[in-house]
Amino acid sequence: MARAKTREVEQKLALLEARNAAQEAEVRLQRVVGLPLDRGVTLKEEPTFAPAEPPATEAALNDALAGRWELRIADERVAAARAQWRAEQSERLPSIVLTGDGGLSGPDPDSRARLTGSAGAALQVPLFTGRGIEGRVREADSRRASAESMIVDLRAQVEEDVRLALIDLRAAVERVDTASEAQRLAEDELDMARDRFTAGVADNVELLNSQTALTHARNVRISALARYQVARASFALARGRMRAFQF
Repeated sequence: MARAKTREVEQKLALLEARNAAQEAEVRLQRVVGLPLDRGVTLKEEPTFAPAEPPATEAALNDALAGRWELRIADERVAAARAQWRAEQSERLPSIVLTGDGGLSGPDPDSRARLTGSAGAALQVPLFTGRGIEGRVREADSRRASAESMIVDLRAQVEEDVRLALIDLRAAVERVDTASEAQRLAEDELDMARDRFTAGVADNVELLNSQTALTHARNVRISALARYQVARASFALARGRMRAFQF
């Protein structure tokens, strides 16, 4: 009897802690989503788990290379740096300058004016520039090389993000499956403990232990489901698909 009372008190303490944690989580949830704090939150359905088959690694990498905005920005920077480098190099080339002028000429512009003008062309060769062109070319080449190096590193980072997120997602699916099986076994164990207690071949301590084990299994499954949703969000972020992501 003393053992049963002890287990009962422990269960009451665990229930109080769980209730307090649930109330705190509810307030934080209302604050995050912008709901009035004086209203309660009621879940309309139990958390479900119906995972879709994640895409293959190559497909996920292609999605990331096309969908990550930082890669698009880096591509634009590389294109701009290359264009600037080519423009600075072109300053070394000779250039042809065309000039022209035209207008009306005569004592009476209204009736006796004649159209006159001139045209000319000149060839400019940059021979004496004080090495200014070379300096600008080197500076533009340095910016181009830096932009190309950054995008190579960024692509490697994106690939790492995708691969790690995919590994975490697959592990999260297995974790939920394992936790679900553990919960099912705990439910079966509780049913058997109830049958033995009803038949008088077991005491209430065994029944309380089974209830505790089921509670723990449910908590583990809920944590696994939460980690699965986090893994889904991380995978969508790694692929650049957060706009289309839904819980």
